[in-house]
Amino acid sequence: MKTVYKLKDKTTGLYSMGGVSNKFNKHGKIWKSKGHLINHLKQFIRSKENILYKNMDNWVIIEYEICELSKSDLFSFMSSNDPKIELDLLSSINRS
Repeated sequence: MKTVYKLKDKTTGLYSMGGVSNKFNKHGKIWKSKGHLINHLKQFIRSKENILYKNMDNWVIIEYEICELSKSDLFSFMSSNDPKIELDLLSSINRS
Protein backbone atom coordinates (compact mmCIF):
# COMPACT_ATOMS: atom_id res chain seq x y z
CA MET A 1 0.00 0.00 0.00
CA LYS A 2 1.08 3.55 -0.73
CA THR A 3 0.79 6.38 1.79
CA VAL A 4 -0.03 9.92 0.66
CA TYR A 5 -0.49 13.10 2.69
CA LYS A 6 -2.78 16.12 2.87
CA LEU A 7 -2.55 19.22 5.04
CA LYS A 8 -5.82 20.32 6.64
CA ASP A 9 -6.81 23.44 8.56
CA LYS A 10 -8.93 22.19 11.49
CA THR A 11 -10.65 25.56 11.86
CA THR A 12 -11.92 25.87 8.29
CA GLY A 13 -11.98 22.20 7.29
CA LEU A 14 -10.13 23.14 4.08
CA TYR A 15 -7.00 21.52 2.61
CA SER A 16 -3.77 23.18 1.53
CA MET A 17 -3.25 23.65 -2.20
CA GLY A 18 0.52 23.80 -1.69
CA GLY A 19 2.84 26.55 -2.82
CA VAL A 20 4.29 29.43 -0.86
CA SER A 21 1.03 31.39 -0.76
CA ASN A 22 -0.57 28.30 0.77
CA LYS A 23 -4.15 28.77 -0.28
CA PHE A 24 -6.74 26.31 0.98
CA ASN A 25 -9.78 24.77 -0.71
CA LYS A 26 -12.10 21.79 -0.26
CA HIS A 27 -9.91 19.38 -2.28
CA GLY A 28 -6.33 20.49 -1.66
CA LYS A 29 -3.11 18.95 -2.85
CA ILE A 30 -1.91 15.39 -2.28
CA TRP A 31 1.76 14.97 -1.41
CA LYS A 32 3.08 11.63 -2.60
CA SER A 33 5.80 11.35 0.04
CA LYS A 34 6.46 12.54 3.56
CA GLY A 35 9.63 14.22 2.29
CA HIS A 36 7.72 16.31 -0.24
CA LEU A 37 5.30 17.47 2.45
CA ILE A 38 8.16 18.30 4.84
CA ASN A 39 9.90 20.30 2.09
CA HIS A 40 6.66 22.20 1.46
CA LEU A 41 6.32 23.03 5.16
CA LYS A 42 9.97 24.16 5.39
CA GLN A 43 9.51 26.37 2.33
CA PHE A 44 6.36 27.81 3.83
CA ILE A 45 7.96 28.48 7.22
CA ARG A 46 10.99 30.16 5.63
CA SER A 47 8.83 32.46 3.52
CA LYS A 48 8.91 35.90 5.13
CA GLU A 49 5.83 36.96 3.17
CA ASN A 50 3.59 34.41 4.82
CA ILE A 51 0.89 35.98 6.93
CA LEU A 52 -0.75 32.58 7.50
CA TYR A 53 2.24 31.34 9.50
CA LYS A 54 0.49 32.18 12.78
CA ASN A 55 -2.38 29.79 11.90
CA MET A 56 -0.18 26.70 11.67
CA ASP A 57 -1.36 25.59 15.13
CA ASN A 58 -4.66 24.71 13.45
CA TRP A 59 -3.10 22.48 10.80
CA VAL A 60 -3.05 18.70 10.87
CA ILE A 61 -1.38 16.19 8.60
CA ILE A 62 -3.72 13.51 7.30
CA GLU A 63 -2.21 10.28 6.01
CA TYR A 64 -4.11 8.15 3.51
CA GLU A 65 -3.29 4.64 2.42
CA ILE A 66 -3.95 3.94 -1.22
CA CYS A 67 -4.31 0.40 -2.47
CA GLU A 68 -5.08 -1.07 -5.87
CA LEU A 69 -8.56 -2.54 -5.86
CA SER A 70 -8.86 -3.89 -9.38
CA LYS A 71 -7.76 -3.56 -12.97
CA SER A 72 -10.17 -3.11 -15.87
CA ASP A 73 -9.58 -2.80 -19.57
CA LEU A 74 -10.66 0.52 -21.00
CA PHE A 75 -13.74 -0.71 -22.86
CA SER A 76 -15.14 -2.63 -19.89
CA PHE A 77 -14.58 0.26 -17.51
CA MET A 78 -16.08 2.89 -19.77
CA SER A 79 -19.05 0.83 -20.94
CA SER A 80 -19.96 -0.25 -17.40
CA ASN A 81 -20.35 3.45 -16.51
CA ASP A 82 -22.01 4.58 -19.75
CA PRO A 83 -23.05 2.06 -22.43
CA LYS A 84 -23.09 4.78 -25.12
CA ILE A 85 -19.36 5.34 -24.55
CA GLU A 86 -18.57 1.85 -25.83
CA LEU A 87 -20.14 2.71 -29.18
CA ASP A 88 -18.25 6.01 -29.32
CA LEU A 89 -14.94 4.26 -28.56
CA LEU A 90 -15.55 1.54 -31.12
CA SER A 91 -16.53 4.02 -33.82
CA SER A 92 -13.41 6.13 -33.14
CA ILE A 93 -11.19 3.05 -33.48
CA ASN A 94 -12.87 2.03 -36.73
CA ARG A 95 -12.20 5.51 -38.15
CA SER A 96 -8.46 5.13 -37.58
